[in-house]
Amino acid sequence: MFVVIYFNFNNIRHYKKQYQMKINYSFLKIKKEDFPKNLTIEPTNTCNLNCPLCPTGLNSLNRDNKNMSLKEYKSIIDQVKDKVDNITLYLFGEPFMHKEVLDMARYSSDAGINVSISTNGTLIKGEDHAEQIINSGISLISISLDGVQNNTYNLYRIGGDFEKVLNSIKFLVKARNKSKNKNVRIIVQTVVMKQNEHQRDSLRKTSKDLGVDGFYEKNLIIPANIETEPDKFKEMADNYLPNDINMRSYDLKDGQYVMAGNIHNNCGFLFNQKMMTICSNGNVIPCCHDNKSDYIMGNVFEETLSQIWNNKKFKKYKKAIKKDQSSIALCRTCPNAREKTAKSCYYEL
Repeated sequence: MFVVIYFNFNNIRHYKKQYQMKINYSFLKIKKEDFPKNLTIEPTNTCNLNCPLCPTGLNSLNRDNKNMSLKEYKSIIDQVKDKVDNITLYLFGEPFMHKEVLDMARYSSDAGINVSISTNGTLIKGEDHAEQIINSGISLISISLDGVQNNTYNLYRIGGDFEKVLNSIKFLVKARNKSKNKNVRIIVQTVVMKQNEHQRDSLRKTSKDLGVDGFYEKNLIIPANIETEPDKFKEMADNYLPNDINMRSYDLKDGQYVMAGNIHNNCGFLFNQKMMTICSNGNVIPCCHDNKSDYIMGNVFEETLSQIWNNKKFKKYKKAIKKDQSSIALCRTCPNAREKTAKSCYYEL
């Protein structure tokens, strides 16, 4: 927006000795556009595994399977170049189910955006594929490994292959180490559950032996709604929550599970990270906790990201978080909205 102002400089010159002119140019200042700094973009919401606590594995996403097209993805990146710092190329689903996911990563990287990706590691086809991944512009690769033995691993990663994941990690580390892109970080991620918590030290040692850069212990989030599905929630919690209370986001009181800690009227994703979360169908939701898309703020294929981020609906939602977060059902059941939550741990290896 440009503002052109015309002055009669002859008249100004005539009166300048009599009056000291003080012109306020504040009306020329254009308010800086509020824009997200980080994006979570879902290439696909399909997966090759059937993990029992994953909304995708449970088929509970409340939307059709969809691969975001490369053209659609590029239309998003074209809007955020020079504005967004980081993109997480993953939400619900296995990103390597998408045949053009590496083209997406490259397009983002060429636009100057850091790209991270999270994978179950079962679809990395070999050394050549690993080299393509390392050279795609991805900055961080996280591989899920939830056990140090096949029988433990398969208790959760149903349909997975423990040995294949180990080989995938080896392929990636080898490709990174011989590549010019030695700054690509590779980490192993473990969801701590009752079934694998006794192997936490072994998992960290295995990760170090594999040559990755870090090991991340992630707290378990139960996908059932603790308020509206208490029996289903209790069944899942009883079966999978670890015994280590430091890795729990839920307390057990009088035989019933409740959220641990008090809501603190803040959201690190929205306010600290300024994260926008985009589903493969283009719908924008507040965060990854909205796994049923109950809070759609707009669609990036129908409006611009700026319009959605600053629209009345999203502003009202953010205002409600700061004023009374407990009024939002989604936030009431989100561990990250609490002052007390499980402490996910990251170890540099």
